[in-house]
Amino acid sequence: MSTEPPTRAHAAHPVSRRAPTPPDPVDDGRLEVLPTGRPALGWVAAVVAVVLLAEVLARVAVAEAPPEIRWYDAGAQRAVAAMDRRGAAGDDVDVVFAGTSAAAQAFVPAAFTAADPAGRSALNVGLAGAVPTVTGPWLVDEVQERLGPDLVVWGLTPLDLAPAYGADQLDAYRSAVETRSGWLASLDRAVGRTSELVRSRRILRDPASVVGGAADERAAELAALDATTGPDGERIDFTVDTSPVRAAVQRARLADFAIDPADTAAIVDAIEASHAAGVEVVLVELPSPDRLRAQLPGGDRDAALATAAISELGERAAVDVISMPRALGGSDFVDFTHVDAPAAARVSTWIAELLARRAEVPVGRCTDPRLVDRWGFAVGVEVCRNSP
Repeated sequence: MSTEPPTRAHAAHPVSRRAPTPPDPVDDGRLEVLPTGRPALGWVAAVVAVVLLAEVLARVAVAEAPPEIRWYDAGAQRAVAAMDRRGAAGDDVDVVFAGTSAAAQAFVPAAFTAADPAGRSALNVGLAGAVPTVTGPWLVDEVQERLGPDLVVWGLTPLDLAPAYGADQLDAYRSAVETRSGWLASLDRAVGRTSELVRSRRILRDPASVVGGAADERAAELAALDATTGPDGERIDFTVDTSPVRAAVQRARLADFAIDPADTAAIVDAIEASHAAGVEVVLVELPSPDRLRAQLPGGDRDAALATAAISELGERAAVDVISMPRALGGSDFVDFTHVDAPAAARVSTWIAELLARRAEVPVGRCTDPRLVDRWGFAVGVEVCRNSP
């Protein structure tokens, strides 16, 4: 037996390291699923189909329900719709009347146009409770953007300058869907222009807002508004109410009366923005009855304070002021702030005449234009010319 070490040729072969052969597959009844992109596409298609179906259903539901109030109030919503219709039809509006409901009722556009020597067209965009902090942005951001009028006639009363009145109205304006500020609000409105689900989600998530009590309330509010709104936006609610309850409401609004700097600042800011856009503004102190002045803590003294403040605003902002706080008697009002129908026609006619006669007044001067009422008596009116 050889004891020689093995040569290279006789060296042992290396051990094989191949993986073991896998066992034959066992049929356990399950199907093998191969990874592909088709299931993901299927899920996307299903989601899109559901969203499209929801959009269709949302549009059907909204079409059957009273419209959501997306603006300051139903009156503002109706006014925007009227302005948009005029804009779509290419109808020019030369003169815009603005202010609270007192202005909405006092200015009748058709009566103004009939009495205006130039026959200018007009629209009333006054809103309930729209104190200057509300009327200012309403005019600049919404009305003038849509109508581009030549002239804004802004009616004012002591209520417009009262510090105890207007906080709730300003909050309502700033929180309304269409006038809320911020990028999220802007995005919401932009998406809502194409998606009914997004636009109307506030009422869609509450069935009562579509077919229940909330929907009925909106319908009733809109119907009442339609019944008390004239063809050119003027208010035509001549319900008489001089009750003690109504007096108490006005007294609370005028409590601790003083000239509110926030209101005066809002008026000046709106005038400056209007002038920058080429729109003229005239301030009008509207007629008010003795029963309203009696609710002021200081009575006639506070009323005179309001008159002086409006006059000073005209000088400060370089706009003309028409002052007629005592141009009408108590019987010309249906309550504490709103004139009756004949008085509204007279005020509108007087405004047309007074605007036309402003050129007769020297700049920096005030004058009595010597208007007469229907019985031939002089009307207490003053015109101050502050515009160049």
